[in-house]
Amino acid sequence: MRGLLFLGMKRISLFLSAMLAGLMWLGSISLSAQEGNHAVRERVHFRFSRSAVDSTYRGNASSISRLDAAAAADGLQYVQVRVSSSPDGPEAVNARLARERASSVKAWLKERYPQIPDSLVRTIIVPEDWDGVARYISRTAEPWKAEALTIISGNKADREARLKDLWVGEAWENLMKHSFPLLRRAEIQFVFGTSAPQDVEGQVLPEERPSVASPSGDVLFAVGKTALVRDFAANAAAIDAIVPDSGKIYLDGGSSPEGKASYNNVLAKRRAESVRSALVAAGVADDRIVVRSEGEDWEGFRANVLNDYSGADRDEVLWILDDSSLGTEAKKSALRALDGGRTWRALIASHMSNLRRVRISFDNIASGSAPAASEPAVSTGEDTLAREKSPADTLNSAL
Repeated sequence: MRGLLFLGMKRISLFLSAMLAGLMWLGSISLSAQEGNHAVRERVHFRFSRSAVDSTYRGNASSISRLDAAAAADGLQYVQVRVSSSPDGPEAVNARLARERASSVKAWLKERYPQIPDSLVRTIIVPEDWDGVARYISRTAEPWKAEALTIISGNKADREARLKDLWVGEAWENLMKHSFPLLRRAEIQFVFGTSAPQDVEGQVLPEERPSVASPSGDVLFAVGKTALVRDFAANAAAIDAIVPDSGKIYLDGGSSPEGKASYNNVLAKRRAESVRSALVAAGVADDRIVVRSEGEDWEGFRANVLNDYSGADRDEVLWILDDSSLGTEAKKSALRALDGGRTWRALIASHMSNLRRVRISFDNIASGSAPAASEPAVSTGEDTLAREKSPADTLNSAL
């Protein structure tokens, strides 16, 4: 009976902790919205037992590139650096490694961004990121999940030994392969805004899922299709927003990155041509329409994963997407290999539908300049689950 009572209290405690974390996260969003602040947050990963910032490791090159762009912007309030080590090995060694990584990142920031004064850089050191381990485990469906979370929340002194024994070492092996490499990192956050910076020294930031707004001018298509269907998704609203007699109209065709890139690039262009035909049939002058093809939308795919994907291997997926040493075909192969193919199927099912589209934009009336097309992806492969036998679609517009 006492055991059941303890278990019930433990569950209540975990529930209240989750609620508190959620409120903290919502509070941070509210504060940002009220004060007009925004942040650019990137992760730089470290090699095992190393503290140097290595731009060639994993997806560091892409993260650094985005930090470079952020550092050039005006209105920087402060830089927050949260550095951590994975909990494998002696705690004293991990604590020293975390401190060395923090010093390394601060020196790297000073050298790379000399315009940022040291006084704006704040450092948080997490010697062993057990919270990160718990977050990873909580997103898995492993049979040892509940027991592992109980171990982590229990006695600090023996949790590593108990995890190593759990399921005859299977749990620890899983963590060594999938969780620990992602915890050897520095989270670098550039905070911008007009309000005074908040004192966050020593606090651990809640997990962020930056909101990525879906453009209102997108016409969407079914998998492997190029025929425009007015009543599919929100196509009617996007089409009805077009004013028949004002300025240039730009149609940027895109496709999702599953399947062969060569086929997807053809899909993207034909989708844009399909929308053009529909607009001309509706009375829009053909010389007002500019058709462009973006091919596979890898940037949109990454945004979808960053914003909405909560699988246990989320960080691994982002790692692959950010790895500049991989071509798109290699990225697809690596993604297909995750979790026996289940991850790739889940991504196709839930995180690619808005990439099969034509983006509609207009001239900038104030400047007279055309909106820039997104950078075309360097493709080596994408897909269509339902491949068309004929490359030509009937331009089936319901306009």
